[in-house]
Amino acid sequence: APIDRIRAQVLSGILANERDPNTVAQQRWLRAIYGEHPYSRSDQGTKDSLTTISADDIKAFHKANFARGGLH
Repeated sequence: APIDRIRAQVLSGILANERDPNTVAQQRWLRAIYGEHPYSRSDQGTKDSLTTISADDIKAFHKANFARGGLH
């Protein structure tokens, strides 16, 4: 399924970022500055969040935020 392929691609990026000292330092810096605010979070999500997102979740998000009448 397409979601599995994309999930694997995002996971590969997350794992690569975990091995990159610059990215690790940047994430720690953002956490120190912003604490628990969403600005401190990676836009890729986490390994854990990837496993909990379903195709239905993505469809519901799209319908609520990008469907006609829901554009912001």
